[in-house]
Amino acid sequence: CRPLSSERSQGRMRSLVLLLTASSFLSEASRPKDASQLREADGSQLRLLMCVTGQLGRLEYSSKIENFVKNNAVKGHVVDVVMIIDDKDETQFVNKKYDEAAAAGNDTKVMIQQATGAFEKYANKVRYVSHQQPAEPEPAYWYINSLDKTDKSRFDIEAVERFRTHVRQFETMEQCYEQMMELEYESGKQYDEILRVREDGYVIEPITLLHEMKREKPADFLVNECDSWQGYNDKAALIRRPVADTYFRGLLRAIYLGGEYLLPKAELRVKNPETLLKSVLSKAQFTALESRNYLPISPLRTAASSGFSTDCLDMKVPNCWGDYIFKAGKQGLARCKDLIPSEKLKTEN
Repeated sequence: CRPLSSERSQGRMRSLVLLLTASSFLSEASRPKDASQLREADGSQLRLLMCVTGQLGRLEYSSKIENFVKNNAVKGHVVDVVMIIDDKDETQFVNKKYDEAAAAGNDTKVMIQQATGAFEKYANKVRYVSHQQPAEPEPAYWYINSLDKTDKSRFDIEAVERFRTHVRQFETMEQCYEQMMELEYESGKQYDEILRVREDGYVIEPITLLHEMKREKPADFLVNECDSWQGYNDKAALIRRPVADTYFRGLLRAIYLGGEYLLPKAELRVKNPETLLKSVLSKAQFTALESRNYLPISPLRTAASSGFSTDCLDMKVPNCWGDYIFKAGKQGLARCKDLIPSEKLKTEN
């Protein structure tokens, strides 16, 4: 795909805003019924979709296959996989400048074939969508000005570029929704649950499906309470079908169409993607379950992004993760000494 020019990119974003304006009036009326009503006749088989978003240079798929796709396929569930991947040569990072030398040398075609081939062993359907992210999304200055600037040591890029990376992420998430709708149209059946996970998300152990939980008040969606930064963790979520429109499309609506999609500032101040996600989903009155035990997914810090020779779990809040640090170590992943204090490793043994 040819890179989008600035003019084409901005034109695309304007068109997207117009589409969001039109679709917002239909979202409530067209909200689907609970997908649990659409299961197979015996009531035991679920239709599941995993949508992986991000960049090819950071794609990890072994744990996703083992602990979600394969794990649910052997239970008899139907599992489809969609990868919405920007496979250009440059690997970019939200809070770090791109290191050109670190990302060089990858064979794109081989990487795509390896990923799709691995998923196809267990998934019902696999789609790889090569998606060029918008280069310069049209700015939304209220969001740019709201980004948290209290900890400048965390970021080495300007707020405008942070905004651009956030919008690219949200726009890619919206592509999950479009692919989900196409697959549902082809099969004539809706999904029961959708797992959206970032490309570098490492699934530490099998995920408990929302339909399998025995809770007095069933949750509408599941997120990890670690790395939530006063909002909802935006790196992965397991959602019921009725949440899909809001989760996948609501973030762009909120950024470009205004406050009617957000909680009042007095209830929650938006200052990062996590608080934006929480504001949007809370405004829509969906019920959250925040649990690292039910959704044990942590980002990987790869050699391309950190300079480590091997992959290691990027657990930014080690005291939140507890013994998952050791579970990861036993599974062969290196521990990051700069992220996990040595005394923490000793106390969690």
